[in-house]
Amino acid sequence: MKKSKNRNYGLPVLILLIFILAGVICNAVIMVVKNTERVDVPQSTDASAPRCDFTKPWYEQYMIVTHALGNVDGRSETNSREAFIENYNKGARVFEADMSLTADGYLVIRHDFTSTSFWNLEQTMDENMYYADYMNAKIGYFYTPLDIDGLFALMREYPDTYLVTDTKLKDEDGVKETFRRLNEGIERADDPTLRSRIIVQVY
Repeated sequence: MKKSKNRNYGLPVLILLIFILAGVICNAVIMVVKNTERVDVPQSTDASAPRCDFTKPWYEQYMIVTHALGNVDGRSETNSREAFIENYNKGARVFEADMSLTADGYLVIRHDFTSTSFWNLEQTMDENMYYADYMNAKIGYFYTPLDIDGLFALMREYPDTYLVTDTKLKDEDGVKETFRRLNEGIERADDPTLRSRIIVQVY
């Protein structure tokens, strides 16, 4: 008679327990992060802050363009106020910003309103997002969304910065409306240097 082989279930059970424990830990970390109060990044308030040097082209002064206002806390493409400030403090001076129009026609600093963007930014899906809803929706639970006025306010506060536009609408009417809104924002900002500090990206 053949003897029945003893099956060792110890290793598979141990692996299963490790996966379960890892899932529990990850979920706990996410809950802690979501409920942690964020400390604001220090801001420049120095009226004598350095200005742009218009005697030389911007591309001869700076070798790096910071995409989507830069990473913040390891997160990319937030286009947020905190991202701008954190990367300025790290030495960035040329910022690329994504620009889109809300459902009611306001120019805001955001890549788009697709489901992918809402997922990446940890926001409730709303493809027809209105301006008020956009401004009230925190990015990743912590970060502050920007409209064109908010971005120009930062550029006034940090007067040695440049902006590279990344407009998302490709049709003629959409392009015209985007730049009409951009121009209105410049006029509201009432900063004579802004037009010299904006680089229009064409592709």
